[in-house]
Amino acid sequence: MLKGVLAAPGLSIGKAVRLASSDIAVREQGEGQAFEEAALVAALDKVRAKIEANASKENAPGGDKARKAILSAHLAFLDDPELLAQAKSLIAAGKSAGFGWRAAVGGYVEALRALGDRRMAERVDDLIDLERQVLRALNGEDDDAAVLPPGSILLADELLPSQLMGADPGVIAGFATARGGPTSHVAILAAAMGIPALVALGGAALSIADGTALILDADGGSLRVAPTPRLWRRPRRSWLSARPARPPPTPPPTRQP
Repeated sequence: MLKGVLAAPGLSIGKAVRLASSDIAVREQGEGQAFEEAALVAALDKVRAKIEANASKENAPGGDKARKAILSAHLAFLDDPELLAQAKSLIAAGKSAGFGWRAAVGGYVEALRALGDRRMAERVDDLIDLERQVLRALNGEDDDAAVLPPGSILLADELLPSQLMGADPGVIAGFATARGGPTSHVAILAAAMGIPALVALGGAALSIADGTALILDADGGSLRVAPTPRLWRRPRRSWLSARPARPPPTPPPTRQP
């Protein structure tokens, strides 16, 4: 049994599905300042349009306020003039749009981690998420959502907000990550979506094979791996009744960058 930190309350029984983010290749040298700046602007516009379209859906009746707040935070990062200026300065020095964008985002990531503020450090995932979205747009790649089987309990080093928002919530039973924090945007999303979640389980979570039976007890802070048939057949209500009752925690407010 692995122990983790509660990110979103609930209990789920399902099968492990490992998610790994592939590296995105970026060439260092550019093909001219005008070409690279135009490519970066086009990629930013593409990602911005997608985020704005998703945010507008949350304005409709029944929209998710937490999701909209997180998308708004992503737009604020994307439109940060200093971030764009740093990327363009590297492009002017002969670097590619992808190299400049990755380096600019990397500088912001280091700055956030150096603040010593846990909640601000957890915004790093948002920056990495945007970095990947823009790099994929530069490479002409689409952000295709993973096709998941019903009852999936996602396992990852860290889960990015766009990965969770892009997945079908009807097939996700829960998720557990090796790293991450309880006030990250992906934790807030999980709570809003009613998806049980644990974070900070450590590297052992990444050694669990796809298809392994799991019982994720987020409130109890535990992930049971390959439980015995007796435990696996135990009715869900008996798991719930065995725990002391307590109200679910209120998700912390989303901070704007």
